[in-house]
Amino acid sequence: RKDVPPRMGRYTFGEKIEYWAVIWGTVIMILTGFMLWNPIIVTRFLPGQFVPAAKAAHGGEALLAVLSIVTWHVYNVHIKHFNRSMFTGYLAPHIMEEEHQLELSPQTAQIAPATSVQGRSRRRAIYLPIAAVLLITLFIGVYFFFTYEQTAITTVPRQPVEIYVPVQSTPNP
Repeated sequence: RKDVPPRMGRYTFGEKIEYWAVIWGTVIMILTGFMLWNPIIVTRFLPGQFVPAAKAAHGGEALLAVLSIVTWHVYNVHIKHFNRSMFTGYLAPHIMEEEHQLELSPQTAQIAPATSVQGRSRRRAIYLPIAAVLLITLFIGVYFFFTYEQTAITTVPRQPVEIYVPVQSTPNP
């Protein structure tokens, strides 16, 4: 039915979009920030049109982030109904019933059992090597970006030009 909103669990539709927008925005800001930081390196590997495009994307993403925080987050947390959970750690029952109905249902309200030590060690054995490879790759990439920097474009060699030549006085006739 159209008049009944969908039942949501721990995270609502809007919260999920907001979290993914933060991740996407962070990736865009980092990539375009590196491109704007050293455009000479970027133009060695990519066409020159990428630098102005990065500038537009960087500025647009910054504006979008500020506007979304002002409109979306401030409205939902402070105006729609003041959310005190950041101070108390608890959400008001009427807000919980309105926004997180599935979280309150008897099937999901039970506390999930703690993961076993074996399960945690198995996940850690998968996660740590992948995280280590990604971290090393990231550090190598940032080091390459820092040390490969060329700060100026090579131009035509300077030509000596006389700027001040005193005028020699001529004798009066």
